[in-house]
Amino acid sequence: MATQTPTRETVPLYVQTTGKKKVSVKCVTSVDGKPCGKRSAEWFNIVPPQTWAIEHAKQTGHTEFERDECSEIRVAKDQKA
Repeated sequence: MATQTPTRETVPLYVQTTGKKKVSVKCVTSVDGKPCGKRSAEWFNIVPPQTWAIEHAKQTGHTEFERDECSEIRVAKDQKA
């Protein structure tokens, strides 16, 4: 029985930014020579991660954090082609 090889589409693709940005905060305060590493959950709003950082600082005395932002994208078929 012959197996068919799938063909690739020749329709051009492009990257579409959704506008949604995920934000999280990571504690990088040095503890025994290593970064703490605790991280907030990811949110589509900066306020919850900042609130998490404040609470973490209150509980631990840690003061150094990094904010990570990640934009969602989609790969879509170019409708103009």
